[in-house]
Amino acid sequence: KLPLSAAESIARNPGKTIFNPLFLYGASGVGKTHLANAIGLKVKELYPEKRVLYVSAHLFKVQYTNSVRNNVLNDFINFYQSNDIQEFVGVTKTQNTFFHIFNHLHQNGKQLIMTCDRPPVMLQGIEDRLITRFKWGLTAEIERPNLELRRSILVEKARRERIALDSDVLEYIAENVTDSVREL
Repeated sequence: KLPLSAAESIARNPGKTIFNPLFLYGASGVGKTHLANAIGLKVKELYPEKRVLYVSAHLFKVQYTNSVRNNVLNDFINFYQSNDIQEFVGVTKTQNTFFHIFNHLHQNGKQLIMTCDRPPVMLQGIEDRLITRFKWGLTAEIERPNLELRRSILVEKARRERIALDSDVLEYIAENVTDSVREL
């Protein structure tokens, strides 16, 4: 409930809540990226003039490496100053660039949302100054869904797909598919 409440608040007032940055963590398949995208979509719905950018840490790392290789680092930095974090582990120069971009965006009231498979304190190989910044706002875990939530998800998915799902089948799936919403 905490990540959802924070997400709704951020969507209504991006960059103007105490949830900046929002650091969402949890196992693969629990909905971190889904929630981050939902925030962006709601922001675009409420504030069509705002720019929303979703970028994975992997893409950020690749773009950074290419900008250094092609000697256009300033273009790269300018693009991000006008987003999974564990990809930065052990990549010092990428972390350094991300640090400066993070500071610039945060100081200018831009909303930052990051996702990861573990909390900031468990990120070995990430510079302390980044860990500190990740904890400035709200760090929230998205847990695996409990049985009741798995049932609700299945009912909603069946409704959306117009699938008639027998209650015994629904119950069997909800009780046995426990690791990931994707698997449901």
